[in-house]
Amino acid sequence: MITIIAIDASTIACSVALLYGYNNNYSIIGCYEIINKKQMYKIIPMVNILLYKAGINIKKIDCIAYGKGPGSFTGIKIASSIAQGLALGVDCPLFAISTLEAIALNAWHKYNVKYIISIINNTLNQVLFLSLFKINNKFILPLPIISKNIFFLKNKKECFFLKKILDNLIKKNFFFMGSGLYILNTIKINTSIINMIDINCEPDAAYIVRIAAKLFLSGSFNKLSFLEKLPCYLYI
Repeated sequence: MITIIAIDASTIACSVALLYGYNNNYSIIGCYEIINKKQMYKIIPMVNILLYKAGINIKKIDCIAYGKGPGSFTGIKIASSIAQGLALGVDCPLFAISTLEAIALNAWHKYNVKYIISIINNTLNQVLFLSLFKINNKFILPLPIISKNIFFLKNKKECFFLKKILDNLIKKNFFFMGSGLYILNTIKINTSIINMIDINCEPDAAYIVRIAAKLFLSGSFNKLSFLEKLPCYLYI
């Protein structure tokens, strides 16, 4: 039996998911709440609720995963600290999963699209983070089409560069997903011609746990570099 817990608090959403089952016949249950603050008081109760529902002892957990960002400094610190504490207590592997990958997998699951641009932004500091993905048979492949994926929108040169990139990607029929889409109007992108799927989408542990399961089953944990396990903070 495989049992994996995933935690995410990288944005205004707070979520925990539990994957468990045998031989590719897995069940996923989760808790998801838009909360913005006080995630530290929500995560452990969510973990306990899911373990109780599944009838699983926490000592039977095979690995823990958390959303490493990009996202809120405070939220990622909370999620990573709790995940590290649980992994240390259970003595199991810890996975740090990109929230942008989780958004892309969400798009594939819900809308059956293969080419996705995941976008997260910080409206306070005008920072936008985006990544391009192709999903083929549930495998998430990052596409190195653009030379950079973080943009500081207070800088006019970066806004111009971002607009040029997005204008080109729109012509290639990429699908856009994520709450960062709200900020595109500020750089005069014609959003009416964009293939926007869900502008309210936030990272969800239910998709982080799916990615972690693939990594765990493939034995990829030992192949991850130190840098790949580090959090990625967007809100400074």
